[in-house]
Amino acid sequence: MTTHHARHLAAVSLTSLLLALGSGSAHAQADAARKEAAERFDRGLRLFDERNLPAALAELERAHALSPNPVVLLNIGLVQASMGRAVQAVATLDRVLAEPGTLSPARLEQARRTRDEHARRIGEITVTTQVTGATIELDGVAVGSSPLSAPLRVASGEHVVSVVATGYAPARRAVSVAGNARVDVALELVAMQGKAGWLAVRAAVPAVEVRVDGELAARTPVPGPLAVAPGKRRVDLRRAGYRAWAREVAIAEGATSELDAQLEEDPSAARGRVRFVTSEPDAQLTVDGAPRGAATAIELPLGVHALKLERAGFLPVERELDVGAAGETVTVTFEPTPETRASYVGRARSRRTWGIVATAVGGAAIAGGAGFLVWNASATSDRRAAYFSVSDSFEPGGRCDRAAGLASAACFAELDAAKSNYDASRSRRVFGWAAVGAGAAAVGVGAYLLVTGDDPARYDRPRVAVTPWPGGAAVVGAF
Repeated sequence: MTTHHARHLAAVSLTSLLLALGSGSAHAQADAARKEAAERFDRGLRLFDERNLPAALAELERAHALSPNPVVLLNIGLVQASMGRAVQAVATLDRVLAEPGTLSPARLEQARRTRDEHARRIGEITVTTQVTGATIELDGVAVGSSPLSAPLRVASGEHVVSVVATGYAPARRAVSVAGNARVDVALELVAMQGKAGWLAVRAAVPAVEVRVDGELAARTPVPGPLAVAPGKRRVDLRRAGYRAWAREVAIAEGATSELDAQLEEDPSAARGRVRFVTSEPDAQLTVDGAPRGAATAIELPLGVHALKLERAGFLPVERELDVGAAGETVTVTFEPTPETRASYVGRARSRRTWGIVATAVGGAAIAGGAGFLVWNASATSDRRAAYFSVSDSFEPGGRCDRAAGLASAACFAELDAAKSNYDASRSRRVFGWAAVGAGAAAVGVGAYLLVTGDDPARYDRPRVAVTPWPGGAAVVGAF
């Protein structure tokens, strides 16, 4: 073989090896991604069952990004529907219906029914202004520039439309949109000298109306600074269940003014009672950014609240809850941090191992002691019979008859030996009973360790059977 051919063969072999290794690595990565996706899918179902919809949606979206799957995509659409995000839900379910994969006819019918139901909840807003290139915002988020190529599709309800352009005073309007209806919004921008200013409003309480000079500008949480004409502006924050909050703020050209609103609850307002059921004790509760201590039960003003529950060694749980007059029950299953899980599993397995070892050793000791007692009882019976046989030989007519003078030294030596053997057998019983007692104690300790020990698989959550949710579209399927 020539050197050239040898080098060529070596190169081919190396290339084949690298391809094989690369293929194996790719398969390993795909398997890891699918495993993580399955875990996130299950976590998303649990979070949905616990009514933690934003977190459930985040887990399902991550699962689909890791391993695209029509079942996961269907569940994303159903969660979006349950959250009232009609536009996103319809778009997602349209993708499911376009590429259903292996979804069953029943699942496809559910997707179609949910899609059609929420399509009826979508309205449109047309936005026009005389300025070309103006930024158009919907509920504080930029969605395009004028002129828009198509109407804005929105979920039915109230929305705030804003138009911002350099050299003009910002304009906004609150509009109410019904499903399958269109609202035309024409905003006339007024020219002004200088630049607009910006107003950043922060309030921990959600769903608070933010009004600037009496005009509804946004609802908390406000996604970003609001464009405002420079000058003195009155800012009011209002929400049922809270005392009104108002400030005057000077807005400078091109600058951002910030307001941090601390709303106080109205003591006379209607309230609902919220009860907490947590998988771990001593969970700490924060409501609308304010610590409330141990999570047991609390009364809150009616409406939406931002909850956060924390427990050392576990991942925090955040949830948005709409409190009604009838009250609510919040069920939270904490997920341990990797360090907590590893430590817990190590302790639980060690305790279980010692319990099994103690029970097994104790059982063996009991069996050995009992066997020894049975054997020794038989031996003792035999030696007792031998002792009495020798003793009887000293009676009249026996071979060691005392009265006849036949009791020789050998007879007495034989009698002493028989008695010694008999006594030794009887004294050995203590060893058997000691073994049985020690074994019973070991079994008791082992049973105690097993019964009172923690389950190593406690945090290995099983597949979830999702509870139907009235008013929402229950998620379905298995990954």
